[in-house]
Amino acid sequence: MSSTERGMTPLGAAPLALTCLGLSHKTSTLEVREALALSEEESAEAVRRLTAGSAIEALVLSTCNRTEFYTQGAAPDESRRLVREVVLGIKGFDLARLDGALYVRSEPDAVRHLFRVACGLDSMVLGEPEILGQVHHSADLASRAGGAGPVVGRMTELAFAAAKRARTETAIGAGAVSVASASVELARKVFGTLTGRRVLIVGAGEAAWRAAEHVRAAGAGEFVIANRGDERGRRLAEAVGGRAVPLATLARELAWADLVVTATSAPAPLVRPAEAREAIRRRGGRQIVFIDLAVPRDVDPLVNGVPNVFVHDLDALRSIVEANLERRRREVPRVEAIVEEGVARFLRWHRSLAVTPTLTQFRKRVEAIRVAEVERHRHRLGEADMAEVEALTRAIVNKILHTPTTRLREAPDELLGGTRVDALRHLFDLDGDRRNGGAARREAPGPDGPRD
Repeated sequence: MSSTERGMTPLGAAPLALTCLGLSHKTSTLEVREALALSEEESAEAVRRLTAGSAIEALVLSTCNRTEFYTQGAAPDESRRLVREVVLGIKGFDLARLDGALYVRSEPDAVRHLFRVACGLDSMVLGEPEILGQVHHSADLASRAGGAGPVVGRMTELAFAAAKRARTETAIGAGAVSVASASVELARKVFGTLTGRRVLIVGAGEAAWRAAEHVRAAGAGEFVIANRGDERGRRLAEAVGGRAVPLATLARELAWADLVVTATSAPAPLVRPAEAREAIRRRGGRQIVFIDLAVPRDVDPLVNGVPNVFVHDLDALRSIVEANLERRRREVPRVEAIVEEGVARFLRWHRSLAVTPTLTQFRKRVEAIRVAEVERHRHRLGEADMAEVEALTRAIVNKILHTPTTRLREAPDELLGGTRVDALRHLFDLDGDRRNGGAARREAPGPDGPRD
């Protein structure tokens, strides 16, 4: 009777029983994601409750765009029940209310999903790098909370490896894919580097904050924030280590700045050709780059005709973003291939957990035969001869065992691996060893632990 017929997993081991239950920006509204977002303490508590229930291991990934629960050791239906109970207890939210917003993925799709998430393939912004750090943090948290055993540990380790390969071997993370990061990319095309450059931010709203953060991260040296509201401008100036000035002084500040980023809600342009020409004159002809993030525009389009002045508006920035996104989309098949390689490595590792006991028993059976035959001839040989016979017979056994051991570990799929294990157990009557209390007269060292 085959292992499949016995109702076991194909290799006769404990089933992987890995399930992912979650929701993301693709399946739910922001309001729902906010309701289910877990703090670090809540995530740790969820891991503890899951493993106190029917899950053997657990991982919780909660970000602004997704909340996912990975459980190992429980069947999908039981995992759904357990996660629903845990969420209700921690958040007071009944997952039954969500209907189609929740997705449930079981092995190997649960493994594949985590790998795709880590590689940025499932992100709101394709290829964004922040998610890998979030997966890292979730894995560390699961470990500290007692939820990361060998399965979750190996799965996250290989997910990180796949994500690293995706970053280094493909362009899935290349190029600016937000307006703020595109602003930096455009400015660099003019200046070469932003290190030490003077930056004037006009406005103090959300767009201005994002742009200031990106420009500062790119190495800009000094900041001035010009804004109508003193308090908001002062807060932004403090955040980037700059100074705040009234919007009324904008014309004077233009001559100071190398890069000007505008993001106000003014109904008419704040910068016209006359102000731009005066700023260039006072700068001795040194160039100025304007990044206009406003609608309607803060910088009159005619300013672009002033010598040594470069103006880029939202249309220019969006064309850069779209071009970079298209470049990333072309890389998706290459990243998917890396994901599939990683999933295959994980499944081979898990399969090897089941193969190892049979290989150990097989080695013991062959070693018992070797020892018995050597002992039978011991009385005819001297000590020196016995040492040579021991070495010779051990070498023969190792050579005989090498190929079947390799073939079992490298079986390309679960069914073939299970068939080979069953055949080996039948041909060498390894189950008879159990019935007879063990045939080996002495135990030889078993094979090494599972390998890829």
